[in-house]
Amino acid sequence: LTRAVRNSLERLMACMKGEERLDAATDRLAKDVYYGRVPDEWMRHSLPSEKPLIAYLRHLAASNTFFQKWVRAGIPSAFWLPAFFFPQAVASATTVNYCRHELVGIETVVLEHIVLDAEVPNVVRVPITDGAYVIGLTLVGAGWNRTDRVLTCPEDMSLSAPFPALQLRPKQGQTHLQKIFAGSRAQVEKRKQRGRRASVVEAAADLISHGRQNYLCPIYRTSARSDSTRSLTLAANNLVFEVDLPCALPGGPKNEHLTYVMRGTALIIQSDD
Repeated sequence: LTRAVRNSLERLMACMKGEERLDAATDRLAKDVYYGRVPDEWMRHSLPSEKPLIAYLRHLAASNTFFQKWVRAGIPSAFWLPAFFFPQAVASATTVNYCRHELVGIETVVLEHIVLDAEVPNVVRVPITDGAYVIGLTLVGAGWNRTDRVLTCPEDMSLSAPFPALQLRPKQGQTHLQKIFAGSRAQVEKRKQRGRRASVVEAAADLISHGRQNYLCPIYRTSARSDSTRSLTLAANNLVFEVDLPCALPGGPKNEHLTYVMRGTALIIQSDD
């Protein structure tokens, strides 16, 4: 990507000086730069982004700085997710490292998500058993109460807000959805006894909606929440993973998480600014 940016801009400068002939590709590049758009020639080598040109170049410089520090100083204490082409690999590598350290099967390990107080964790060295810290997330469609550590109403005239650091801590056990589907089998048996149609999925949906006080918040790579410019095999990669966040509304209903479902609350890795 960096090579493509440098070569294309050098070619554009040569055309402006009259040293090279202006072709169609360079003409499109010049128009994109003039109107503040990220050129398609760059996006073919880039991660998905909805940023304008200036913000995109700042992000590219920050990403290069992050990886240069990683090479020179070793593994960072916190991983800046916007720098990664494939952020899912951070969660996968955290799980694999834990399994190798504890000598357990990967199918028995799940990631626990812990929201910290600060946007940057105050740690120097992270043990393998503590997982990994990720930073750089942006919360849209809701606010975050740092005192109570719960989702709440966003501030007035605020569409998004920086989200605190997130700890991905591996542990042996079941995910929240696995526990729900395990408990739904008892609901299925009760429905059969009453002569009603039984479905594990329907029973699980009932358990998810009934009295749930947490919101399963998705983490997307961009604010578009989809990637129609790429193949179908890569389109689903815009959803990285989901985080189980406690939620609260002043005087809200019992199933408060449904409010955030309707609002489309999500965490975004690549913000638009």
